[in-house]
Amino acid sequence: METNDLNIIRQLLDMDKKARMLVENAEKERQKAESNLADEKARVEADILSKAQNRIVKLKNQTADETSKETNSIEEEGRQMMQRLEANFAQHHTQWEDELFKRCVSMSR
Repeated sequence: METNDLNIIRQLLDMDKKARMLVENAEKERQKAESNLADEKARVEADILSKAQNRIVKLKNQTADETSKETNSIEEEGRQMMQRLEANFAQHHTQWEDELFKRCVSMSR
């Protein structure tokens, strides 16, 4: 073979070697990108899960607070009603007793 042919073959082999290296480097970069993407996906999922859990805790606390306030309100209404009943009883119990007594006596005659 001629020197010129050998040079062409060497150049072709050199170009083939460089092309294989480029393909190999590209494959490594692709794998690295896939790995980074998987890491980022896991981080985003963890972040979303954490935010969701925090929101759930916040809603539970808010619901508990609202329930507690509502319970306290109902209890207060019950106490006020009881006070009104007791005041009404204190004011009228003698009258009611007399009325009941009179009705019982008039029924027995």
